[in-house]
This record gives sequence, structure tokens and C-alpha cells, in this order.
Amino acid sequence: AAVRGEAGACRAGGGGRGTFTEAWGVRTHDQCRQRCASSSKCLGYEYAEVGSYRRCELHAATLVATAPGVKGYVCWTKQTPARP
Repeated sequence: AAVRGEAGACRAGGGGRGTFTEAWGVRTHDQCRQRCASSSKCLGYEYAEVGSYRRCELHAATLVATAPGVKGYVCWTKQTPARP
């Protein structure tokens, strides 16, 4: 499950956009979260909702930051299992 959400667009190491696929047909934040949760390759997701525009990016690279000031975007990282 996603545990950390921050306003803004997701950023990977070096400030880049990272490695992701766009999930088509996703119309809600919850649907985007569920797509990520059901994928073992998804390490986090970015959901954008600006007016009628909707976008869900499923990220396969570790997300390290957000680009603040990107209105309508939120970045979530998946919880990693605790190590014994």
C-alpha cells in the first residue's frame, strides 16, 4: 500500500521523471493507487487531476522527491516490507 503522499509531480534520482508507464482508463486517484498496489513492478505512482484532465503514472524506479508547485499532482511511494 502507498504510505507517503506529497503534492507535486514525482521525481526520480537526479531530478528526472524516472521510468514509468501510463495507466490508461484510470479516472480516479483510488483506481491509480489500486493499479500500483496490484503490480509487483510498481514502486510508486503519480496521479494528476487538473480540470477534466486525469493521468496515472506507474513508476518502476525509486522515487526520491517531488517537484513542488505542480498543481493538481500528487506523488505516492509504495511501502516496502520491513527487514527482519
